[in-house]
Amino acid sequence: MDSNAVEGRKQTDLGLTPQPNMTGIADFTNIFRAYPNPNTARKVIKRPRQAFSCTACRTRKLKCDRERPCGICIARGDDEKCRYASTPKQQKESRLGVQGQLQRLEEMVSKLVQDGSAVANSNTAITPDDSTSSSNMSTNGTQLTLDSEGRGSAEPGPRSVYTGATHWTTVLDGIRDIQDWLDFEPEPIPSAPNPPSSGGLYGFIFGDLEPLKVEEAIEAIPPRSVTDPLLQLYFSSKFASPTFLHEGKFHRDYERFRTDPARTSLFWISLLYSALSIAALAAHGSRHYLTKQSYNIDPAALRKKAGQCLVTAEYHEAQQYTIESLVLYCLAGFYATSEADSSLWSLFGLVTRQAQRMGYHRDPSHLKSNDITPFEAEMRRRVWFYLETFDVLFSFHLGLPPIIHEGVCDTTPPSHLLDEDFDEHSEVLPEPRSDVEPTHMLYQYYKSAYMRAFRKVVRHALAAGKPSFEETILLTNEMEDFHNGLAESLKIRPLQVTHFTDPPSTIMHRLMLEMCYLKSMCVLHRTYLNFEKRNPKYDRSREICRAAAIRILELQSEYHRESQPGGRLHESSWMMSSLNHDDFLLGAMIVCLDLRENESMSVTDRARKIEALEISHDIWSERKDRSMDVQHALKVLGLILKSVKGHENWHLGMQDSEVAVMASSALLAGSSMQFESLLMPGTVQCDMEDLSLALIDSEGFDELLNDSANIDWVS
Repeated sequence: MDSNAVEGRKQTDLGLTPQPNMTGIADFTNIFRAYPNPNTARKVIKRPRQAFSCTACRTRKLKCDRERPCGICIARGDDEKCRYASTPKQQKESRLGVQGQLQRLEEMVSKLVQDGSAVANSNTAITPDDSTSSSNMSTNGTQLTLDSEGRGSAEPGPRSVYTGATHWTTVLDGIRDIQDWLDFEPEPIPSAPNPPSSGGLYGFIFGDLEPLKVEEAIEAIPPRSVTDPLLQLYFSSKFASPTFLHEGKFHRDYERFRTDPARTSLFWISLLYSALSIAALAAHGSRHYLTKQSYNIDPAALRKKAGQCLVTAEYHEAQQYTIESLVLYCLAGFYATSEADSSLWSLFGLVTRQAQRMGYHRDPSHLKSNDITPFEAEMRRRVWFYLETFDVLFSFHLGLPPIIHEGVCDTTPPSHLLDEDFDEHSEVLPEPRSDVEPTHMLYQYYKSAYMRAFRKVVRHALAAGKPSFEETILLTNEMEDFHNGLAESLKIRPLQVTHFTDPPSTIMHRLMLEMCYLKSMCVLHRTYLNFEKRNPKYDRSREICRAAAIRILELQSEYHRESQPGGRLHESSWMMSSLNHDDFLLGAMIVCLDLRENESMSVTDRARKIEALEISHDIWSERKDRSMDVQHALKVLGLILKSVKGHENWHLGMQDSEVAVMASSALLAGSSMQFESLLMPGTVQCDMEDLSLALIDSEGFDELLNDSANIDWVS
């Protein structure tokens, strides 16, 4: 094929008409003339004419009288929408009038982007009456905007993200409003490209878990003969099963999964694995009869699969079931360990931040969006209850401030509704049940209010400066009001007079509510046990603390006794392991402190408290192999018992230097419960003359004295 033919084909492909070979002209001009393609319609170019009618009349093709506003818009009640297209001169003038505002707003956005990290780390409180504040939330692909009154509107959005008034994207709404006012069509902002998979970046939180393909996650799920009994146990165990998994909806989703597993998201599969893990733990602890296959399944292996699904699904993205699957994974780990794991606290903190990012801390009733159904709103409240509860409990245990601040949260407590009362098809929620029946949802309703008051107690106790006594009394009265306002069905009572039909879960719910009140009294008032002991102003505070501490030890003894073979709680003794060991140890330490500091204690009262400490020591002895914290508590409690029994017992029991070595080891041990932090200032005080008789040659005691920098000997 010659060069002319090739060139002609190229011209045809481009829609050009090849010209004849006119050598004489082409050699000089080297130009091809372009002609319209005969197969396409000829494009008619029209000269734009200036529009004199308003925009609304031109759209409706009506005759406009060209008034401002025109008569047609007035008749329709659209006075404010009656606008005229600007002439080039007018448009130039109007744009110049607001160009400065637009530039200033863009500069604000740029500055906020540059200072984003500083804004994220700011602890500035947001006042609800700030008329200029606004916040955005989205769920299920819809962006929800809350205005200054707490109401909201919806805009399309790719992800479920909540942004508060301090976020730089909130200012963009103002820029868009100005662009609309300029009466021109702005170019659409291109969507940000999908970020690369960050499973490797975020996977470190889950340890060495490798991502799991969807096919692998589905194939690893046990058959129905194994999972069905476990799920039945999960939903029948009201004490261990988190309530944000609605039994009816989960069962329907489970059947759809069994029918077409390939269409199920990894987040939901993670939920299934975590639920099976919790059920397997409950089966082992409660001695519940299951098939051999179901009973022998490994809870840790199931939880690992749940974590792998979360890593693969990129849990850091705000998607449906993200928060629920993360919380259930955390709870499965919490039930599986006998010690307080700081990594769990860190993971709960991450989930809490992710939940706030998706707006779980704002009650759905404050949003205008129709995307959040009444069913979804109630499930969000249940999820937020668990996040609030574990945030304050872990913070109390570790002595760190809670992440959640009550001033920026308005999510209401979950309603007293059981799963059979509503489902995902409910248009409105029914009226809550009465307080007569002590259901697990009634417990959560009261526990939610308790935790919000208890969070104030924790912040009070962890305050950088010493709070005033008046603040202590105010918090005490608030906690007492909650305690006295409990439903009668949830108030604690001796196990001997408890109804035989009361399930173990109800008994444990009563105990946990009582323990929350008692330990709040302890941490509020223990400072005053040895503070100005002659000042009658603090007598009531000291009595409250002493009564709460001895009551904690009495409850420990009673419930431990009933969890033994033949006891009321023996078949559900695994529930006792869910109680925090620190709560009982806190009561024991305060009783020890009171025995050391209370000079006016009667002989009878002293004997009663020593007996309570001995019983507590025996209980710790039975559990010494379960965790390092228990072993540490056992050593500390044994040493303190020796110190409060009097000088004769000290001489009899401390002649051996081995005891002194144990004392120094207990005091210097790097446990999560530091001895000096559990006792108030003044507790590490003893008769040095008596100690010198027993410890004068002890290398362990010398080591303790040489490393005394961390002990406050003065106070």
